[in-house]
This record gives sequence, structure tokens and C-alpha cells, in this order.
Amino acid sequence: MRLSRRVTAGQLNALLNCLPESVALHLPLVSVDAFSLQFAGADVAVRIVATRAGYQTSCSGIASRVAWSSFSGELPSYRLLVDCLTMSGVVPLHQESEAELAALFTALNRPEPHSFDIGLEDHIFLGFDTNCFRKCFLSTYIFPRLMATRGPRRWDLVISEYNISEISHRISTKYQPVHADAMQGLGTWVRSVFAGQPRLDARLRKLGLVQYRRALEEYRAQRAPKAASDRSFRDDLNRAAELHTDDPAAGYDARTAVVDQYIARSYGEFAAEAKTRKVIFLTFDRGAADACAGYEGLLPVTLTQQPLHEIDGPVTCSWEAAGSLLEVLARVFGRVDLRDDNSNPLCSIDGVWRPGGPERRSPCGDDDLLAGALWLSAPVDTALGEARASRLARYLDCLSSIRLPAARA
Repeated sequence: MRLSRRVTAGQLNALLNCLPESVALHLPLVSVDAFSLQFAGADVAVRIVATRAGYQTSCSGIASRVAWSSFSGELPSYRLLVDCLTMSGVVPLHQESEAELAALFTALNRPEPHSFDIGLEDHIFLGFDTNCFRKCFLSTYIFPRLMATRGPRRWDLVISEYNISEISHRISTKYQPVHADAMQGLGTWVRSVFAGQPRLDARLRKLGLVQYRRALEEYRAQRAPKAASDRSFRDDLNRAAELHTDDPAAGYDARTAVVDQYIARSYGEFAAEAKTRKVIFLTFDRGAADACAGYEGLLPVTLTQQPLHEIDGPVTCSWEAAGSLLEVLARVFGRVDLRDDNSNPLCSIDGVWRPGGPERRSPCGDDDLLAGALWLSAPVDTALGEARASRLARYLDCLSSIRLPAARA
């Protein structure tokens, strides 16, 4: 039985229920087996299979076969591969950040004053740096807590207008036909799938845009207005770039510093609009936290990810997190192949796909991609077997017929 259909990220649990007990996740873009999944009751054990050395060797070999000098920049780094574990909620943040977040949310749900310098009458807003969106931090840590909160609460979300400006920066950059022609040495899959699709940085920005839209549409986040005119913002960015024309890396850092200052100013002025308003600014960037100095009512909390050397052995996670890992990998790497213990193909999940065809249309228009659409396919001789493939098709048909209202905070 051949499967080929559009699915949403929320339907991936139906796929997990039809898989064998052990599955390998292969990434054809970089030609490596990245992770293994072991299903055991209510938990899933995720193990990193790819080593840094093996991954980098594979990427170097792939880049050498492509007639496009910048293609190596389109191959996700090993750090980004491991970041996918955090983005999906499989691996927690560093234990100190986890403890600080736990203390923060415990404090927010108590009526008495607490250690975050918040009074009884204060209403709290959680603000974010741009990396929180790209790292899917809201989906993993914020939205679930909002959904779990019942009755009145003293905290809400706020998003700076500069967040969306940064997320949207170069978000429409796509592979051109010349890029697809240069990828011929990688086989028909890469050439057909990636032609006309968003480039790596744009795909990460689109992940951030999904977070932004959900925050506004489902959880009624407020917007912190811009702190200056668009012209002033552009002028400051241009001045920062002009100072480092001979050093792109330094120019990027200078641009980031300007954006951090504007984001902090935006949140600081939002907090100052009411005496009882406080903004807790969550950031992965120490520089962004430092930019908050001098703004009363703006309280930065710096988060850190778990170091690579601390992710040792299998990591136990929920089925929901395992499903999120499949989605994130498909978005970042374009496709993830699921295989059994003998490397037999089970199915594939595409996070981007070519436009046209009788049943496919491009998600980069961008409604499908931003709605969480993926493409699930399985060959006729899939190692799932006829029974599991048929059960999966029935599950998906049933789930597709259900229309649930959007979550409201």
C-alpha cells in the first residue's frame, strides 16, 4: 500500500503509533542516520547516533559534489542538528535555566510577592528575544503552560514589533533554478524538492513566524510598539554595517547589538505605560539581557541550552516531543526518512516540497507551511507492512475529519 498525503504536525502521533518498536531517523540531505527512537510504553528513548566527526565528514563530502560555492552554508551544522532536540522539547534547557523557569512560573501562579521583584498588584507580561521564536521556545515552554492555566491569571504575553521585523528579515529567500541545477550531483530528490523552496535561514525564520502567529492568534499576545521611526531604525542598522564592511561577522554582531537595543527599548517603554506593569524578558543572548539595563519594570532572564557534552546516552521524552522532533527535522533538513533496524524504508516526511503535481502544492505560499503542513509518503513495499500502513491511513482519515477550535488563553 502506497501512502502519499498532506498531514499536520499534530497528526504525527498517529504515525508513531504505527511504527515498530525501534526506528532510525535518516537525513538524506546530509546522508547520515541522525537519531534512533525506541518506544517503550508511555515514553520514547531518543539517542543521538551521528557523531560530530562523522557528520562533518559527510557534509564536507556532499558540499564537494555541488557546483555552488555557498552550498556548504545550506547544510545545517552539527550544533543545529542537536538544537533540534531542544526545539522539539526532547532535551530540556540547562538545569539552571530549567530551575529558573520553574521558579518563575511557580511565582507567577502565587498571589503573594516573590523573588522576581513583582508586587501584589503587578500584572506580568512575558517578552522574548528573537531567538526564542527561532528555537521554538514558545511552543515548548510557554504555550503548554498557558493551556494548562485555568481561571484568572496575572500574566500574559507581549511581543515587540522589532521581533517580527527580525523574523521577517530575508524570510522569502529561496533556492533559484540555478541552485537546483548545481545540486544535480546530489540526486533527483534534492534537486526536485528544494527547487523554489526557502533556503536554510529562511526555513528557520518561518519556524519563528509560526510561533509569532500562534502567540497572536491563539494566545492573544499584546504588541509592544516600535520605539522609534522605521527610518531611524534603518539608519542605525546601516551605520552599524558601514563600520564593518570588511568583516561580515563583526557587521552581523553590530547589527544584532542594534536590534537588541531597540527590542529592549520597545519592551521598556511598554512596561512604563502602567505603574503596575512588569515585563519579564526571556532571552538566549547575554547581550540582549544587558541591553535591558536602565529600564524600570523590564526584568531580563537569560536562558542557556544544555551543553553538547551533557547529552550523553538515550534521552527519555514524551510521544508528543518525539512527534515534534520529526516535524522540526523535516523543516530544518527538508526531509527525514524513517527506517527499521535493518535500514528498510518505513516512510518519509517532507517539510518542504515542490509545487505542482496532481496532489501536491507548495507550502511556501505560505499558508500551508505556516499552518504546520507536512507531506507524508511511504513506498508500496514499505517495511511498515500492509496492516500498519492501512491502520495509519485510517487514523489519518479520522483525524483529518475532526475540526477542533483553536486554543484560547
